[in-house]
Order: sequence, then C-alpha cells, then structure tokens
Amino acid sequence: MSSLAKQLKQLQIPQNLVGPATKKQAHKASLLFDGREAADIDNETIFSLASNGLEELKAIEPAFGAFQETLFSELSKKMERSLQTKEFNERLNKQISEFLRYLSPYFLLKPAHKALEWLIRRYRIHISNEDELVSCILPYHETNLFVRVVQLLKVRNPASNYHWLEPLQKSGTPLAKTTLLNKCTTDMAFLNSICEMVPKALELDRSASSLRVVLTFYASTVVGTLEMMERITEEIITFLLPYIVKGLKSSVSEYCSASYMIIAQLCNKCSLEDKLVKSLMECICKHLKEELAMEGLMCLTIICSSQAKQRFPKKAFKNLMSLDGISNHICQLSNKCDITALLQVLLPQLASAVIKECLPAEDSSKDSRFADCLYTLAKQLEMEKSLVKLFARSVLIEYCKARNDMSDDPAHVKKLNKCLKLLAQFLEKRYPIELETALEEYLDGLKSSLEGESEETVYQYSQWTLEFMSLALSGCKSKVIPDSSASLMLSLHHPKSDVRHLAVKHLHDLIMSDKVSQDDEEFISGALLARLSDEDLSVVDSVLNMDKVLLKFLPHDQLVEKLLGILETGEWNEHCDKAVSLLSCSELVDDNPMLVDRVVYGLLPLLFVNQKNHKQTVVLARKLSWTGLTEAHYMLKHMKSFVKKKEWKSCETSSDPEVLAAGNRMLFSWLGENLASVPKKDLLDKVAVLSKYCTDQSSNNMFTMIVNCILGKLVTMTTVTERLDVFEVVLQLLLGSLENVDKQKESRNTAKDGESELKQEGVSLEGIVPSQLISALLTCMTKKKKKRTEAAKSSINLWLLGNFIRSLKVNSVAFKGVWWNSEKSVDSTRYTKILLLLFNVLVHGACVGKPTAHQATFKQLLQELIQVNRGSSHVVVGLTDGDD
Repeated sequence: MSSLAKQLKQLQIPQNLVGPATKKQAHKASLLFDGREAADIDNETIFSLASNGLEELKAIEPAFGAFQETLFSELSKKMERSLQTKEFNERLNKQISEFLRYLSPYFLLKPAHKALEWLIRRYRIHISNEDELVSCILPYHETNLFVRVVQLLKVRNPASNYHWLEPLQKSGTPLAKTTLLNKCTTDMAFLNSICEMVPKALELDRSASSLRVVLTFYASTVVGTLEMMERITEEIITFLLPYIVKGLKSSVSEYCSASYMIIAQLCNKCSLEDKLVKSLMECICKHLKEELAMEGLMCLTIICSSQAKQRFPKKAFKNLMSLDGISNHICQLSNKCDITALLQVLLPQLASAVIKECLPAEDSSKDSRFADCLYTLAKQLEMEKSLVKLFARSVLIEYCKARNDMSDDPAHVKKLNKCLKLLAQFLEKRYPIELETALEEYLDGLKSSLEGESEETVYQYSQWTLEFMSLALSGCKSKVIPDSSASLMLSLHHPKSDVRHLAVKHLHDLIMSDKVSQDDEEFISGALLARLSDEDLSVVDSVLNMDKVLLKFLPHDQLVEKLLGILETGEWNEHCDKAVSLLSCSELVDDNPMLVDRVVYGLLPLLFVNQKNHKQTVVLARKLSWTGLTEAHYMLKHMKSFVKKKEWKSCETSSDPEVLAAGNRMLFSWLGENLASVPKKDLLDKVAVLSKYCTDQSSNNMFTMIVNCILGKLVTMTTVTERLDVFEVVLQLLLGSLENVDKQKESRNTAKDGESELKQEGVSLEGIVPSQLISALLTCMTKKKKKRTEAAKSSINLWLLGNFIRSLKVNSVAFKGVWWNSEKSVDSTRYTKILLLLFNVLVHGACVGKPTAHQATFKQLLQELIQVNRGSSHVVVGLTDGDD
C-alpha cells in the first residue's frame, strides 16, 4: 500500500462512528422502540421526548438542570461527535459520565428511559461510553430493562470487556447474581469497577438517599464475592482495604455499614494478620457514629469471635468508651444477638480501666466514664455463667495487680477499696455462685500463675484476694472467726487448710444455733458443696461430720454426686464410711425412686473389683449390705448373702486376676438374678431405665460394660427368654457399645487378651462372661494399656453378643407372610427386626476391608446366627448362600 493510501485510511471515519447524517440505516439502536421502528423516527421527535423526560427528572433531582444547556441543548441536535476534536469529545465524555451517575438511582423510571434514548441516538453512548453506561445500569442486573440495554452493546468481539454478556443478548434473560459474582471472583478489574462506583457517586452533589442503590449493590456484590471465593488471598485483602477504610471514614452511613459487612465477611472467611486486625479495630472505633453504634459493635463482636482477640488496642478501647451512651448501645445489642465474644474481650479490659481510675496516683481530675460504663453493663446485662466468672476473675487479677504496684499506705488502700466496694457488693448479690467459683479457681491457680515467686508473695496475693472479697460480704458470711481474724466466707476459701477446717466447724456451730437467715442458705449450700471437694481430707471429713444437717442445706442430687465422688477416690477410710451412711440414710432415699436409682447405679462401678481397689471394694460391699439400700432397691436384694460368698470374700485378700475375675462373675450373676426377679410388668421399664442411664453416663463406659454383663445373665433366665421387648432394648445397648469395634486394629496381643477363647463354650456358662476374658481385662487395666483395655472390653461385649444370639428363642411365625415388615409392634415382627439388626452388624464387622482385631469373631458370630436360625429362616440363609 502506498504512503498516500495509508494516510487516507487513517483519516477515514470508523464505521461504528459514522453518524446518521452520513449513513443510511435500516435499523437504529433504541431503548424505547424496535430497531426498524426507531429508524423511521427522526431526531427531533427523540429530542422532544428526551426534553420531556429531563423536565420530569429535574422535578425529582434539581441537579439534572445543569445538563439542559449541554447534553440536551438545541445545539446538540446538530452536533456530530465523530466530527469533533479530541478535546471536545473528552469534555463530552465527562458530561455523559456525570449525567449517567446522576441517572443511575432513577434508571427504572420512565423519564430516565426518555433521556437515555437521546443519549443513545445522538451520542451513541452504547458504543462510545460503554463502561459508564454499564456502571449506570449494573445495580439493576436482575431486571429485564438491564437486558434491553445490554442488547444494544457491541459485545460480540472477544476483545470487548463485556463479551461475557453476549449470552444475555441472545437469550434475553436477566443477569443472575451468581453469574455476576463468578465474574467478580475471576476478574479483579471488573470488581474494581464496582468498588469505584461508590467513590464516583460520592463526588456528586446530591442527597444521601439517592446513594442507597449503588451502596446496596456494592455491599452485596463484594460480600457475595468473598463468600464465593474458596480462599481469600492477601492480594484480595490489599485490594479491598482502601475501599473499606474509605467507608469507615465516610459520613454516609450506608457506606460505613457496607464496610462493616465486608470486614465481617473477611473475618469469617480467613484469619487476618494481627497488625491488620488492630488497624481495623482502631479505625472502626475512631470513626464510630452513634447512629451506627449497633452495627459497629456487631462488627467488633465478629472480629473478636473469629480472630480470637484477647484485648482491644489501647486507642480503639479509648475511642469506643468515649462514644456517648456506649453502655446502653451494648446492652441493646445484647438483647438482639449473642455478643459474648465482644464482652469476653471488653469486660476484663474495662475492669482494669476502672481499677486504674481508682488508684491514688492517677489524675484526680479525670471523669469516671469507665466506672459508669462498667456498672451499667453489670446491672443491665444478662451474662452467661462463664462470662461472669471471667469478669470476676479479671477483677480479682487487676485488684491484686494494683495492690502489688501501689504503696502500703492505708489511706491509698482505703481509697481503692471504697471505689470498688459497690462493684464487689453488686457481684456478690447478683452472681454469688459465679463469684465464689471464680474465687476458688483464682486461689487454686495462684501458685502456677506466680511460678518462680516466693511462698510469701503467693500468700500475699491470696490475702489481697480475700480482702477484696470482704468488701462484698454481708449476713453470716461476713461474721469474723476469732481464731483466724477473717470473715467466715474468706476463711472457707483460705489457702491454709487448718483455717478452712476451722471455718467449716464455725459454720456448723452457726447452723446448730439457728442463727442462719433464709438469705444465707444459698451461701451455706455453695460453701458446703465446695468443701466436700476440698483437697484436704480433714476438711472433707469435717463437712461429713455434719451428717444429716447436710440434707437440709444441700440439694439432694448434688449431695449424691459429691458423696459418690468421695467414694471413687483413694483407699477406704473413715470419711468413706460416712459417705456410705449418708447415701443410704432413709431421709435421702425414701420416697425418691429416681434418686435411689442414681445412688445404686453410681455405686455399681465401684463394686467391680480390680487389682487396685479390690480391698476397698469388698469393704464397701460389706458396708452396703447393712444399709437400708438393700431394701430400698431391687438390684441390692440379698446382699448380705452375696458378700458371704467364698468367691467374693477371696477378693479382699488376693489380687490374682483369676480370683478377681471369679468374684466379678459372682457379682454379675447376683445382680442379673435380682433384675430377673422384678415383676414381669415392671421388667421392661427397669431395663429401659438402666439403658437410658448408660446413655446419659456415656463417658463412663465401665458402667455400661457392667450393665451389659448383668443383662447378659438376664437374657438367659427362663422367665425372660420370650420377652422380645426386653431383648430389643438389651440389643440396642449392646450394639451401641460395639459401635467402634470394627475400627480396632489387629494386634499380636489379641490372642493374649482372650479373644481366641471366644468359643461356644458360653452355652454352659449361663450368661456369665468367661473368667479368661475378665482376667484379661483386669490385667490390661493394671498395666494401663488403653488400647488393649478397650480391645479387652470389646472381647467381652462380643462374647455377650454371642450369648444374646444363643439365648434368642427362634420365632418360626416371623417367617410367614410379609415378615420383613418390621414396623408393627408384635412379637413376630419384633423378632425379625432384632434378627435384621444382628445380621447387619455382623456382616459389617465380618466384611471390613482391612483386617481388624475382632474380624474373626464377627465371622464366627455370623455363622452362629445362621446356624441357630437355619431351620426357619430361608431368607437369612439365602442372603448368605455365597458363604456356605
């Protein structure tokens, strides 16, 4: 091509900019009309429509008046932008951009459509101002009108920024939110254009209400994009941060709220660097406005919860506390949602600030806003127990810290105590139990928290702690014990055991002298329960010496738990004797069957003899045999005869696993026979109660194993073998105990622990677990081999499952008719249901891919199940023909 031809080509007007006056068109781009129809409508008519639309827009937003002399002037009718200079087109683009930003909030209104029709016809904004037009209409992407405008765009070229919208042009369907969000996750430039819509909109002089559309769109899009992203990268955070900060600093509430939402979403999706979290919290608190206090506090709550914040940054805390009515805002928010995470960070810091306000060295001219805020929160908030304990503990820590830092001047100490007395009294009055618990935990942890310090320092801290508590005391708890020169409450929590012992004795004297008011009863109850768990046995013994006085002041169910706890510890001694006496006294067990059940079921695991406790277990059984419990509960009938059995008595003097196994077998047999002697009408209820108790005490799997052994004896009794309702409950409990057996790995110790001896010899054992299995369990328990102990328990439970299969009486009626309908509560269908449960468990255990510790046993039991039912169950045999 010659040089002249090249120059002529460069001067040629691009086809997409050829104006209406220079190119005859059969179709014309139009928002209001069909393309063919639009081609027949002249510019004058379109201009007239647009002018009318502009007048209507001016009535809504006066700022549109500025465009009457520019974009909508009479001169514009003759102006052809393709023939204008570059500078002219730049000014024109600026005017169009500004107009479209003004127009965006009103895009769905008819006057806006009229105005846009002129811009499309005269200035071809769908070609020359594509970005600005898309930004104007994008908040309405789920409307048909959005699609109508998109159909005017030239997006077929893959190089177009909006080529991804081409499918919409063809289908005519609106842009789905998920499609928009997917685009944002993969195109940062597009996401940037959405974020920039807000700052550009804020440049215009107009009402805040007109910004609502763009701000809502911005917030929902950014939050939705973050939600859709699998991983939030540092690049994304760095990109969003300037917009977040602009929002936090903005005077426009909706923009600030959008930043809160984005921060919350970021925090929920990823862990932010501490430095960034600190900056965000400082920025939120610095620019927090009263009208957005609830939203800002909610954002701070999410930050504290998701980012595991322990403290507010100093600046953030100071700015937050300076907000008018901050305590009321916090209380209002707590009524609407859970703000525990915020309070866990805020309250300890607030307690520290209050105590610092009380220090004599501080500036006396300062205000008391921290104290006012703290007292308001303490009075109005309904705090969880854990939060109250955290708060109380924080107060104790800060008080001791302040006492350590300040001088011993009595005047200074008096001023500090006077300042904090109201808080101490309030805590003691509203949350006495939580305060006492916090005191206990704090005193117990003093040694570890002051590791490396002298005994004198630890003692000094404990004295300061008790001194703070004395500020709160009233009633009998405030009475001074002469020998200790401290109040009753402080003496009960004193670090020295002899002082605590003295306090318990003094409390007993007060109770016996009838000098206790009704208001003191809760304190007495809490104090006695706490001392029943004292680390010093002499203190525990002094409480037990109160004997039946405890029944008056302590909730019986809580007393039972404490007494059972005493029996579970250490060797048999005098206080164990007293605990048994209390557990079996008529005042506790009479007329309260559920509590009697709890006492007896709590004692059962203590009757299982092992190499560590065999002496005290036999002593305990002998002691129980002389109590009223043997008459009050069916499980302990004929206990005097049981404790005289040779096998049981031998356990007191021998720790041989074989001897102890024989004693345990005797125990299971006796308990099983007692359970079987229950009247027929009550048996199912008794077994169900036992099963439920096992479920409730799921952490105590030894109890469950003992119950399974007792039920193993029960199902062999002739009075029970036809009770399929009982068998069903027994099986459910047994299968629950075998839930994870198929995950126990095969081990060389399996055979050693008795698994190989699981043979059909069980038929002659009358439902009592073989000695070898019990002996193996006892050996593993003594050696403290956890995995082997669990495997040994599983061996016992699998033997019991085999015992169950052998004891289950075949029901021939079950295989007639539609026998697999297991929804009816008749014996035949109940039997079928039991059979299907067994078959399902055994097949699963036998067919596990990798070899397991008990796979062979499952296979053996499966064969036994088939053998027992072979005569009747053609269906079961058919299901397993491949194994025959």
